[in-house]
Amino acid sequence: LFVDVEETLGPAGLQRRHVIRTRPTPRYEAGVRRIRGGGELPEVLPLPDGALEWSSRYRGVVALCPRTLNAARDWLPSHWLRLEGLLLARGVRCVVLGAAGDKGALAGFRSPQFCGQTPARVAALLSGATCVEANESGLAHLAGALGVPCVVVAAQFPEVHRFWPRSTVLRGPLSCTGCHTAGPHFRPACLSLCASLQTIGPEDVLAAVLPHLPVSVP
Repeated sequence: LFVDVEETLGPAGLQRRHVIRTRPTPRYEAGVRRIRGGGELPEVLPLPDGALEWSSRYRGVVALCPRTLNAARDWLPSHWLRLEGLLLARGVRCVVLGAAGDKGALAGFRSPQFCGQTPARVAALLSGATCVEANESGLAHLAGALGVPCVVVAAQFPEVHRFWPRSTVLRGPLSCTGCHTAGPHFRPACLSLCASLQTIGPEDVLAAVLPHLPVSVP
């Protein structure tokens, strides 16, 4: 799916809204070519003042995004909880983002959880974060488009985040990394648990997150 900005001119003036399309639009393809060539990130619409005010108390946090719509791209819950513990032990504030149906799956986290928030609030939370940690997911792409430092754990499709200049991709270490759920190493069991993804350790992710945090964090 591709997110585009649609503009219409009506009695109230120029109106803009985000729309979801199933095919890349010329605007999207032009943006990809620009980023590949080292150009600026695509235009980001101003966030509503209400969403920015709501998220202001969480500025400077590390935003953890542990859920996707594809089980094969989910880092193990035990890895996420270990990473959260390592960050909290260093005095780092965290928040956890998820969809409306993720509340049960996120019950083990100790940090504030925000499930089923509006797109504006999610974008405001991410834009104010010191760093975002995510699976290979839409939230990882949103953080990249917002220009927020983002550490992505990925195995099947690690190259798709290379367009975002402030995103760091931790690739699974096994030879099957980059399989695109196909090829000689792929097995049906990989669709429920990716071995290469799970061999990325919480300490590896912590090491990638720490450079984005204040120097006072040990």
